Order: sequence, then structure tokens, then C-alpha cells
Amino acid sequence: MRYLVLIMALFLSGCVSAADVTTHPVFLSETSPKSAPEVARCLQLRWDIAPVDLGGGEIGFPQRNNFGATLAMVSVKPEGSGSRVIIRKAGKLFLAAHDFRHCT
Repeated sequence: MRYLVLIMALFLSGCVSAADVTTHPVFLSETSPKSAPEVARCLQLRWDIAPVDLGGGEIGFPQRNNFGATLAMVSVKPEGSGSRVIIRKAGKLFLAAHDFRHCT
């Protein structure tokens, strides 16, 4: 039991909030001809994740692990007549976001 508590403490010590991830450097950024609300709605239905309003018309989808720790933030914001999808990673352990290209 002592080891389990130690492992969980080490694992959770690196947790960051969804708001903190938005300040991290951009990992991937792509444009889409579809509008931001259209892409966001598709992502919400595909991933079954509640969107987070990041302000300025930007909509975020936090990617979390099984323990609730935020691994990355996929955000969608308007750009010209289309939108931009931005992925920010919380740390080095996150390899890739869910497949968002289906919606762009």
C-alpha cells in the first residue's frame, strides 16, 4: 500500500490544469476551411468531451488520462473564413492527440 501511495504521488505531482496547458508552446497547428463552430461541434461529438471556452472565440478540448490529468489541449479558433486547430502538450509523455483531422 505504501508503494501505491508513493507511485500515485509521483504520478500526480506532474499534473497541470487545462488552463495551464494553454500557456505551453504549440505542438501542432493546422488550418481548416470549415468554420470553428463546425470543427468544434464535430470534435465534441467524435470525442464525447465537453468543450472549454478559452475566450476570444477559441474553444478547447482537454485531453486527459485515466486519472484526470491533462495531457494536452486541442483548441479551435476562427481564422479568416475557416479555422485553426492548435495542439499544446502538457509534457513529454504525450505522443499524439486523438485524430482531429476527421473534423477539419
